[in-house]
Amino acid sequence: MGYHIGNVDGIPVVELSGDFWGGDETRKLSEAFANLLEGGNRKVVIDLSKTSYLNSTALGVLVRLHTTVSRQGGKLTLAGISKRIHNIFLITKLAFVFDTYDTVAEAVESLKKWKAPEAGGIQST
Repeated sequence: MGYHIGNVDGIPVVELSGDFWGGDETRKLSEAFANLLEGGNRKVVIDLSKTSYLNSTALGVLVRLHTTVSRQGGKLTLAGISKRIHNIFLITKLAFVFDTYDTVAEAVESLKKWKAPEAGGIQST
């Protein structure tokens, strides 16, 4: 698996490519996310349109990244999920955890409208 971090309308987009097995590359991906958060980014899109496979370890990595971003008052969305990966999300019930969009543009637009919850408040979309 490889990844590239771009930017669309001020929102970081992490594009994953190839099979995502959750191996050594996940450490690099986690470090990249830590750098994004340290840089003040609280809205992030992960683009899976070039990802052909996710195993259970990779799903765990996505959940951990989602949790990390959420705990810091941010929001992580997924874009470009294939039908095969979408089915994995349905079977594992992760479809209820992640906001998913067909395209990066749709994910970015949703994040542009999203406002971080105030301390002790309820999150709005």
